[in-house]
Amino acid sequence: MKLISLTVGRFGKHENLHMDFSGGLDSFCFPNGWGKSTLLAFLKAMFYGFVNDRAKDVVENDRKHYMPWGSESSQGQIVYEVSGKVYRLERTFTQKASSDTAHLFDEATGSEIPCPSCLGEELFRIDADGFERTVFLSESWLRGKNENKSVAARFADLSGVEGDMGSVDDAIVKLEKERKNLFKSGGHGLIGDLTARQTQLRCDLSALQEEMKNLGALEHELDSKTAQKEEKQKQLLSLEEEYKKLPPKDKRQQLQTEIEREKARTEQNRRTLQNAKAFLGEDAPTLEDIRKIEEIARQSQEAKAKADALSKSDEKGENLPAAFLSVTEEKLTKMKENAEVSKNLPLLLLLGNLASLGVFFAIFLPFCKPLFAIIGVIAALAVAAVFYYLVLSKRFTAKKALDAFLSSLSEGNEKRKTLAEAESAYRAYQTAKDTAKAQNEEIAKYESVALCKEAEKNAFLSKFPIAKDDLYPLDTVRQHILEVSALTATVAESDKHIAVLSAEASSDVFVLAERIYADLDQKREILTSEIAALSKELTVLSTKIDAFDDLQNRKEAAEVALVDLETEIEQKNKDLDVNYKTQNYLKAAADKLTAMYIGPTKKAFSDLMREVDGEGIYNLTTSFEISKQECAITHKAEEYSRGMRDLYDFVLRLSLNDALYTDEKPFLLLDDPFLALDDAHFGKAAKILKVLSKTYQILYFTCTEKRKIG
Repeated sequence: MKLISLTVGRFGKHENLHMDFSGGLDSFCFPNGWGKSTLLAFLKAMFYGFVNDRAKDVVENDRKHYMPWGSESSQGQIVYEVSGKVYRLERTFTQKASSDTAHLFDEATGSEIPCPSCLGEELFRIDADGFERTVFLSESWLRGKNENKSVAARFADLSGVEGDMGSVDDAIVKLEKERKNLFKSGGHGLIGDLTARQTQLRCDLSALQEEMKNLGALEHELDSKTAQKEEKQKQLLSLEEEYKKLPPKDKRQQLQTEIEREKARTEQNRRTLQNAKAFLGEDAPTLEDIRKIEEIARQSQEAKAKADALSKSDEKGENLPAAFLSVTEEKLTKMKENAEVSKNLPLLLLLGNLASLGVFFAIFLPFCKPLFAIIGVIAALAVAAVFYYLVLSKRFTAKKALDAFLSSLSEGNEKRKTLAEAESAYRAYQTAKDTAKAQNEEIAKYESVALCKEAEKNAFLSKFPIAKDDLYPLDTVRQHILEVSALTATVAESDKHIAVLSAEASSDVFVLAERIYADLDQKREILTSEIAALSKELTVLSTKIDAFDDLQNRKEAAEVALVDLETEIEQKNKDLDVNYKTQNYLKAAADKLTAMYIGPTKKAFSDLMREVDGEGIYNLTTSFEISKQECAITHKAEEYSRGMRDLYDFVLRLSLNDALYTDEKPFLLLDDPFLALDDAHFGKAAKILKVLSKTYQILYFTCTEKRKIG
């Protein structure tokens, strides 16, 4: 088979990759990480599909591992030649195997032909795992994890022979190990051990049969001792009934203990009572006294509350206008008189002047001459003027005094315009003043009551040693009063109880009961000792009889075990015979299977080595161990240099393909397998590839131009 070309649409890290092949040796130089392993996975998937797509681990699941990122599918095609015909295989891989597609075309006609479900197995007659292990060869095959394996084991692992020949060798080793476990020389082994156990079981069975003869006598003695024990137990039960009729054995001691305990409690209560009485004093108050003091305290609080409420009232006279403080009734009367003067003086002045003129004209006018009349008028006018001046002066003085009085009674911007307004404000002031006076007198009365009540309460509380920080002193006094009352009753009751207990403890009944107890204790001790002795004897007898039961069980078990052992010995002998026959069959099959691989592999190995190493006779053992005969001396591969051994291993691997692929020869994919070889050995390896390329198509990849094979 030959690959003509491949095209990768998208697969792993490759995208839009196209490669054409010559059909012989194609050498490619790509850097590390280019994707040679991905290319191998692509080729395997094209021929076999994804065979391990159920693994959960992405690394082990090829479908998940090589599916391009961000894509739901991958695809590609290869063109290959088989038996002179050219085919084109196109595949598309999706997330699920059921959605994958595969199309096979005859390249000459372009027509599609049925594509087998396992195209690779039909072409190469080998499964996908064997295909990968044979067509792909890298430097890690010669180095790394296989370093400690023998050459045969490594080729068995990588070529697929392990499933055939390797398993046979393991089976033979296991069979031989099992054979030695079954039978060893000198009568040892599992069969010998089973035979020895069979002899011992027969001896034990005879001894058990002899011991079984004494069972009857032991059973009769057991019945007799059991009857004696039951009789003694009945007597002991009768004694227990006698015990129940007596008062408890430690009753007196219990009474004494209870008396002492009651006395201790009573003494403690007396001390507490004395302390409570000392707190209350000789003239101890009663609960009624406490209630009275509480009523006094309540009245004191009420008086304080009323005084506080009145103190906060607006009727105390604190807000009365200060202007009215100097006003009196006399002053107000005087201002009224001034008001009257201010209002009536002009009229009086007019009337006075008219009266003066009337008098003058009435007296002098009829008798006087005109000159005297004029003089008289002037004199009358002068008198009127003086009178007018005096009247106006008095009016002005009264008016000024009235205005000053009204100004003194003004409050802020509020001015008193008339005396009536001023008088009304004064009367209101007097009323408020009288009300405030009465209010203050009432406050003083309530405060006096509160002080008296508080003093009375404090006088009561001063009789008792109450702590200064006690917020509820009356409750403290009440608690002591209640405590005195309760403890007095408790102490009296305790004294009565102690007297009753003391009388009961001194009774003669306890003296008689102690004598009866001593007699019953002696009888019970004897019976208990006898019952214990009988129980011990019964235990010994039961043990002996149980031993006979055990003997019977052991006898039956020994008989069953003997039968099973004889059956097992017979079966093990059959197994040993089968083991011998199976080993002989497997050895013959292994020899035949080895011969099937060794012949073609040895011929191909010798032909390739002669191309690069000249004449020489190469031998290959059934375990794939290589040796070379030179000058009549045979040299094993281990005697040569490491480079030569690696070359031998490489050629042997290539030669093994001739034995594995008897029909269609596959292409070979080589990934820098010669990194460990020096130039001389690399030259030989390159020559081998050129020779081998006449039979196989070889795709050789390297990461350096120096190791590129032209």
